[in-house]
Amino acid sequence: MEQSYSIENGIEGMRQLLAKPNRPSAVICFNDDIAIGAMHEIHRQGLSVPDDISVVGFDNVKVSAFMNPPLTTIDQPAYEMGRRGMEILSDVINSVPLTRSSEMLPFQLLERQSSGPARPLTSTFNRAFNPYPNKCSPITLLIFCIFFSLSC
Repeated sequence: MEQSYSIENGIEGMRQLLAKPNRPSAVICFNDDIAIGAMHEIHRQGLSVPDDISVVGFDNVKVSAFMNPPLTTIDQPAYEMGRRGMEILSDVINSVPLTRSSEMLPFQLLERQSSGPARPLTSTFNRAFNPYPNKCSPITLLIFCIFFSLSC
């Protein structure tokens, strides 16, 4: 399968995750297109977002707010990233020394309806390491799954 950041890749990645004996309670996808594909496959297999699996994307593409349910996503400052990139490129072209090797720009988590409390832990592994297996708690750590690396 060709690896890309596509909806189709999200469908295939989620299909592979759901075929495993212990499905995740949440996934964070590399981008919103992959998340949209993942949500499609979750629904196709008769599961619910977020009741069975929470899904979080990255990019805040316009359609993410209109998904069913609306996709929780991370909004990055694309305009500011491009502006800063052009400033740095201009400085390099004009032989202005770089003052730093990296720069952190602010981002925002847009909490929508595709994420919610984690479901109870039921696998043997989880029961062994969780003293309270029947309690649900809010998701504080999501399984980070980049679908172009489908071996997660």
